[in-house]
Amino acid sequence: MRATWLGFMAYTRATLGANPPVLSSVAIPLESRRLGDYISWPAEALIALISAFSWLLLLTQGDAQLRWQVPVLLTYVAVGLFPGKIVVVRNSFPLPTERAEEHHRWMEAQRRWLLRWMDTVQWFLIAILGGYALRHGWPGANAIPWLRWLLVGVALAIWPIMLVVIIRDWGCLTAMGRDLRPVGSWSGPFRGIKWIQPPGYWVWFGVWFGGLVLLLAFFPH
Repeated sequence: MRATWLGFMAYTRATLGANPPVLSSVAIPLESRRLGDYISWPAEALIALISAFSWLLLLTQGDAQLRWQVPVLLTYVAVGLFPGKIVVVRNSFPLPTERAEEHHRWMEAQRRWLLRWMDTVQWFLIAILGGYALRHGWPGANAIPWLRWLLVGVALAIWPIMLVVIIRDWGCLTAMGRDLRPVGSWSGPFRGIKWIQPPGYWVWFGVWFGGLVLLLAFFPH
């Protein structure tokens, strides 16, 4: 769905061409956004606790079948989404003065949709990490036949929930913004609007994705 959103924005930009409509004035949202209003600190603490406990098991009790690339990649991707959430919360766009409040509500809904998407991906990966740590870091895990299926079931249950949430909320966003100007479809009176995401997002994404590529190259199998 993230790729779909980016594709839609790219299509909008391509359709409008290199010279999007120029608005004579823009509105600047002045509200302060606290991280605690968008990010659940107890949930983030629980993710950190599960990650730390999983690594403690693997480092102290890891069995011979342990493949280190699995927990390394899972932890990197999941934990690396946290600074991305901060960037999403802090990002801000100028608004058209025409129907500014509606544009603001729509952009806030997009912000919260993206954060929910990142939350669900995090929990999916952390559930897999915790199950992997129990299986390879707890000697008694293999003696409990139903435990493996329980761990697999928990991880798999998160996946359809994630899809339902993303698809449902995406439909609501599409309906909400049907008559509004998408980001990147216009420019202000003095300079163009940085479409899709401002530089801070791309810095985080470049570092996060670049690190992932390096890890995949380091763990080729």
